[in-house]
Amino acid sequence: MGSRDGLSSNTVNAILKDRYGYMWFATDDGLNKFDGSHFTIYRHDPGDGGSISSNDVLDIHEDRKGNLWIGTGAGLEMYNRKKDNFVKYFKDANNPVTSICSDHSGRIWAAGYHGVSVWDASSGRRLRLDFKAAGVHTLLTGAIIRLFCDSKDRVWAGTSHGLYVYSNQKKTFTKFGQEDAGRSGLSGKIVRAICEDRFGTIWIGTDNGLNRLRPDTQTFDTYRNRADDPFTLSSDIIYSVAADSNGDLWVGTEEGLSILNRTTGKVKRIEPSERNKYGLLGKSVKAILVDQHGVYWVATFRNGVNKYDKNLAFFNFRQSNVFDPNGLSAPVVTSFAPGPAGKVYIGTDGGGLNLFDPASGIFNHIPLSNIVRGQGLQILTMEKVGSEVWIGTFLHGVFVLDTRTGKSRQLRKASGGISGNDIFCIKKDSRGNVWIGTNGQGLDCYFPDENVFRHFSSNETGGRRIETNGFIRAIEEDSKGNLWIGSNGSGITVYNPVTGHWKVLNQENSKLPSNKVASITAGSDGSIWVGTGGGGLSRYDDKRSQFISYSEKNGLANGVIYKILEDRLGKIWVSTNKGLSCFDRKKERFINYSYHNGLQRSPFVSGAGVKLVDGTLFFGGVEGFNFFKPEKLRVNKNVPAVVLTDLKVSNQSVIPSEDAEITENISVAREIRLDYKQNFSLSFVALNYTSPEENRYLYKLDNFDKDWNKVGPVNTAVYTNLDPGEYLFKVKATTDSGDWSTGVTTIRVIVRPPFWLTYYAYGFYFVLIGFMLWYLRYRGIQKLKARFALEQERLRVQQQIEQERREAERVHEFDQLRIKFLTNLSHEFRTPISLIIGPVEELLQQETSRHKSDRLGMIRRNARRLLNLVNELLDFRNMEQKELRLNAREGDLISFARDVADSFRDLSERKKIHFEFRSSLRDFFTFFDHDKIERVFFNLLSNAFKFTLPGER
Repeated sequence: MGSRDGLSSNTVNAILKDRYGYMWFATDDGLNKFDGSHFTIYRHDPGDGGSISSNDVLDIHEDRKGNLWIGTGAGLEMYNRKKDNFVKYFKDANNPVTSICSDHSGRIWAAGYHGVSVWDASSGRRLRLDFKAAGVHTLLTGAIIRLFCDSKDRVWAGTSHGLYVYSNQKKTFTKFGQEDAGRSGLSGKIVRAICEDRFGTIWIGTDNGLNRLRPDTQTFDTYRNRADDPFTLSSDIIYSVAADSNGDLWVGTEEGLSILNRTTGKVKRIEPSERNKYGLLGKSVKAILVDQHGVYWVATFRNGVNKYDKNLAFFNFRQSNVFDPNGLSAPVVTSFAPGPAGKVYIGTDGGGLNLFDPASGIFNHIPLSNIVRGQGLQILTMEKVGSEVWIGTFLHGVFVLDTRTGKSRQLRKASGGISGNDIFCIKKDSRGNVWIGTNGQGLDCYFPDENVFRHFSSNETGGRRIETNGFIRAIEEDSKGNLWIGSNGSGITVYNPVTGHWKVLNQENSKLPSNKVASITAGSDGSIWVGTGGGGLSRYDDKRSQFISYSEKNGLANGVIYKILEDRLGKIWVSTNKGLSCFDRKKERFINYSYHNGLQRSPFVSGAGVKLVDGTLFFGGVEGFNFFKPEKLRVNKNVPAVVLTDLKVSNQSVIPSEDAEITENISVAREIRLDYKQNFSLSFVALNYTSPEENRYLYKLDNFDKDWNKVGPVNTAVYTNLDPGEYLFKVKATTDSGDWSTGVTTIRVIVRPPFWLTYYAYGFYFVLIGFMLWYLRYRGIQKLKARFALEQERLRVQQQIEQERREAERVHEFDQLRIKFLTNLSHEFRTPISLIIGPVEELLQQETSRHKSDRLGMIRRNARRLLNLVNELLDFRNMEQKELRLNAREGDLISFARDVADSFRDLSERKKIHFEFRSSLRDFFTFFDHDKIERVFFNLLSNAFKFTLPGER
């Protein structure tokens, strides 16, 4: 891990893992906190009094109470976890603190270039120690490189002028051991490293070798570098020492890492290697930490931090390097074949043939013929046949390499007996015959007993006819001696060489997921496994004559299968576009591996894979090849802690304070207090340093979520619009493989109610509701009173209406009597008037005197008017009884109107009103009711004369 991975600087001075599980790295550009996925960097900020005093961080120490002490280029300070800031104990830019330790009583010892100081962690007070021993004054004023407190509560001080130890009984430092005192003395004056192993042994690293303190003495056993012995230290200049759980010692030297076996005294050197991508990066090892979970952290000068993890399933990876003459000859590895003495033949695309020695990591480049040199040859497949290796190529047919003599011969189309020069697969069967798959020309077979080649395809006849499209990609023999021939496009042909019978298995007849077959493997139990391009992994069920397939839905890393191998435990390994997948047939479960486990990032190559006699599996790909022993792959059983890393409210990270949502840093806070309707998010992480990409998270908010939210690798929970109340946030982590599952990390979430939901508001609501109830009761009483009064009024009105009704009926009866009386009276009037009009009309017809005729006419008109009034009374009676009807008959309307007008002449003369009758028509015969029209005219003229003044017209 370096600066490009998030580390603030590649120069790391000290490493620490605290009790919470965080990793801390002291660099020359700030203090780094690492949670397995992300770095948090603390740097000096001149405007922030709580920031670290200096970016030059020299040492880190955690005391027995879990306090984190930081030694910087500007003094000593303590990290305040609750506030996520730093408390200064002393600040002096001229007195950097190079080393810190704490004794059993909790005192903090700080050393630097100007001696040592002791502090009381509780009070923050500097303690004064009386160093009276002779020569100790140089310890107080000189440069101290390293401080260490052992299990016996002795404080050791490594300086540039020797080793000192503090005695609690004598209350002073004394110089320990003598330099260069023969073989039993301290090997060097400059002491840079001190450590204690699990057996209580003290180890001292100097500028002239490693020293082991002999029990209960002041003498040492010394370990030094010897150029003629590779099992000695890499260098005598030692910067750091750490003991692991086995008691072995990890020693950081100027020339690399040395691992000392304390039992045998032999050293294993770990040095940088350009051939090993995952080897040590950098040679000068400045700091080492071995944590309790078996993870080794090694800091090298200017190269960041190297991590070695015993828990990680890791794969060996080899790549091509054009600058390495003994390296892999080409990047793309296409095929493998077992070689002599544990070596492996490796075929490449464009680099020819290599012979790889896993023990040394050396590649030998093997030329195949004088015609086609090894360089530039595109090898597609290989098969070990006795002492020979048959090598299928692109465009150049087959090369047969004799591994004993190193000589090779070439088989080409026509002259060599094969039907094509593009060879994609070769398989030796149990009878010793060699089957060769071509690219479109079908299948060839070499029979060594007869030394002849025979061709098999769909165009042949008899026993050599097999149904296939000729593009052969895989050949495998099952336990019954049948050949399974996989093609690119036509599925699988199962051929019995003895009987010549064959059958085809494809998508249509056997549920093969794809007809593009890339790999076929026969399992040790007789099962047949098939890998296709996009269809995943399939197993043939012989009873049902169909395939059972496994895809990404079943946990497979990717559906494109390039090569299938079975390990010695019966597990199936497949190479894909996204790493390797291991299928456990007993558990019906996949375990997937990716570049995080050391695999190449690019896809693997079709057909590139082999299993050696010792169980080692090889898989080739676009970037090189991976190899491993499956039984030695480790499973991570360490259960990491889940910690909260960030709280955001309204998308802003919350800084702890008395007025904020949290009063302590979220990693140690116990509760969160939010206002009503505040949206928030919580981030969390499992402190998994082995394989953090495998972390799968589940979280739940009690009183809100019914079930656990399974969010996979997402490490943030977001909540909005929570009701006021108290909740409990829970989070835990697990893996897809189920190798471990963490405990539950919790924090209380309190959502404060708005002001209208507070206790004061509820009191106000109580009073308001009481008043409303009283008011409703008061209104109810008033309504009852009003209803009673209304009922009384309604009864009074009903009585009045009844009284008025009876009065109306009485008046109506009176009116009816009156109308009846008038009607009867009108009948009495009508008879005499009719009797008057009849004689008058007879006299008018007989009278010849004009004067008498006028008078008789006047009598007739007035009689008719009187008759009209009587008729009106009768019509009113008929109208009341709805008996009035229209009685139309034909007549001259003009003559009728003139007669009516003549009836008013005498009235016009009396009132001196000019009255005359005019008509533009002489006559107009039509149907009309003479009675009613006469009454209409009478009424009109009567009203007209009533409102016309004398003298008017």
